[in-house]
Amino acid sequence: MLEDFIFKKILEQNENGFIIISLHREILYTNKKIEQTYGINNNKLLGNYLRCIYTINDDLECQKTENCPKCFVNLKIEEVIQTGKSQLLFDLKFHSKNNKMKTNCRIYKMDKYIIIEFFDLSEDEKKQRYLAKILDKTNDIIFFK
Repeated sequence: MLEDFIFKKILEQNENGFIIISLHREILYTNKKIEQTYGINNNKLLGNYLRCIYTINDDLECQKTENCPKCFVNLKIEEVIQTGKSQLLFDLKFHSKNNKMKTNCRIYKMDKYIIIEFFDLSEDEKKQRYLAKILDKTNDIIFFK
């Protein structure tokens, strides 16, 4: 179907990372940007894929640790499911393939799916945003080469 093809192309070429999950936190889709950061999706639960600190420390599956009911991300996903209102989350800490990282994301519901859109996944993007914040606050004129 043409709409599905166009939709997938838009997601694959987007600079933001996208994870689409079921209401049970099972990953249904990850775009290329996410896979570059976290690796290939093997139909894992969200917390396992993002290497949640609770699943690593307790050596358990996502949704089965004693900390899952009070997990900030889990609570926000549940709030989105219940209210249908999107949520913005800032400075989330996850373990990527190579290191720990902070990222920001927006969680929203679309029909029977939860979409998680990640911003600032690359170090270059973070540095550019940080530099832009500093430049916005200065009264000096700065020249670049």
